[in-house]
Amino acid sequence: MKLTISQDKNNSADLCGHMEDFLSDSEIDSFYSYQTKPFKPAGTRYRGLDKSVRDCDKLGGATVPTWLRIKLGRAISFYNDVSYKFDLYPMDSTEHEFNIVRYKKKGQFFKPHRDCRPYLEHILERKSMRKISISVQLSDESEYGGGNLEIAESFTRKDLLAHNDNLPKNNFRHRFKTMKKKGSLTIFTSFHLHESTPLLWGSRDVLVCFIHGESKVW
Repeated sequence: MKLTISQDKNNSADLCGHMEDFLSDSEIDSFYSYQTKPFKPAGTRYRGLDKSVRDCDKLGGATVPTWLRIKLGRAISFYNDVSYKFDLYPMDSTEHEFNIVRYKKKGQFFKPHRDCRPYLEHILERKSMRKISISVQLSDESEYGGGNLEIAESFTRKDLLAHNDNLPKNNFRHRFKTMKKKGSLTIFTSFHLHESTPLLWGSRDVLVCFIHGESKVW
């Protein structure tokens, strides 16, 4: 596996990673064969089911076979070793989250958000916290239009935890030529601001992973 790193020229500490050929078509078919849970309308952690924030379906708690956990673990190590060196739980930990997200109707989207918004109690009580986010494309780019994953640099904000609606526009985006290629993987911190732009047509599936570690002052 080859990891490509995107770095903001104005902030050398801002790093995202990408693997063009993370999963083959046959591996994706194998992954789907393990799934038995239904898709349901997706909510958000802080607002519940709110289609003004997020409109898509989700298969929560996706089954991830051992071979895929191993591959994900390698990708995470590649990225973490050259970037932030987060203290993470082992890949067999039940704390990690794996979901399949589906955009199947024109206009479905997920507005700019962060996957982790820590509170002081998380640090005080050493609670589990999302540290790394992963997006694996399960649909071919010919099967849909729109639905772009946009990842913006986050740490020039005066207030990292500002409410989504009050965030000033950020024009910088991490760009990889093959972000929409089937089987590709994009990896970034759970603190990065990111979004899924409105679907224009077709259907898009993506495996979304949240990799946890103990909350602590880094």
